[in-house]
Parts: sequence; structure tokens; C-alpha cells
Amino acid sequence: MAAAPLLVPLVLLLVGARSWQQRHIRRARRDLPTRLQRLLGPDPDFAPPEDAPDDLLTYAALHRRAGRVVRLCWMLAGVYLVALLALYLKGHL
Repeated sequence: MAAAPLLVPLVLLLVGARSWQQRHIRRARRDLPTRLQRLLGPDPDFAPPEDAPDDLLTYAALHRRAGRVVRLCWMLAGVYLVALLALYLKGHL
């Protein structure tokens, strides 16, 4: 159980990344006209349609960038978890 406190940064990173993504996308959705908001997917992702009209291209790019940030955080969490596992296997934890 000595490793349990070491998992807290991992959880905070993942929860914080998802929260940031949702807040970022929700703010961008709120700035769209109602006509374009109706074209988006369901809450909480608000994914743009595959064949997005020209008016939604900026929003679609922002949606992809926000997804990349979350994937980057997942990769960092994976590296952190592998490092913790290596320390555990070497007997340092």
C-alpha cells in the first residue's frame, strides 16, 4: 500500500485533462450559433459531424486539438505508471 499515494498524481492528471477538455469544448460550443449547435453530437463530447459544414471547421479543429491534449496526458500517465512499475519490480517501493 506504500505505492497508493504515488498513484494520486496519475489520477489527478487524467481527471484534470478530461475536465479541461470538456470545459474547453463546452465554451467553444456556447459561442456557436444555435443552428450549428444542433449539428453537434450529444453532451459531454459535442463531437462535430464527419461532413462538417464550413462554419464548423474551426470548431472541428479545436475539438481535435483538445482530444490530442487528452491523449498526450494519457501517454504521460502511461509512462508514469511504467516508471512506478519498474521501481516496484526493482524493490524500491
